[in-house]
Amino acid sequence: MESNKHKKEEQTLQEQYNKLKVDYATLQEQHQKLQDEYSENTIVQSMNDMKQQYERLVSNSVTVSRYKDLQEKYNGAQRTVTASHVLADRILKQLNSIEHRLIYDTKSILNKAHLELIILKEVLDDELKKG
Repeated sequence: MESNKHKKEEQTLQEQYNKLKVDYATLQEQHQKLQDEYSENTIVQSMNDMKQQYERLVSNSVTVSRYKDLQEKYNGAQRTVTASHVLADRILKQLNSIEHRLIYDTKSILNKAHLELIILKEVLDDELKKG
């Protein structure tokens, strides 16, 4: 009887062992499947992140041609302001040299023009400092 009992226990243990092996294989398959899905999700998330970065970069950037156009306009405006500043300086120097040779009435008119040019020069100086 004891041998029957041992055989029965052995058979039960063998069945449990076989069931555990099947469960273990199933768990390994599921584990591998989860790892593959995680890997795929990581790749997809990484691609989504790169897409978002690209879209942000595109929305915040300017094309090279547009940048060059803006730079040319800015340089032209800066040259104009600089040229105007030089012109105002030359006119002031000419007014100062003429001022000493004129009579009083004409001198007051020239003083008024002189003050207007000084104001213009100060405005241009401020613009140069900003640029």
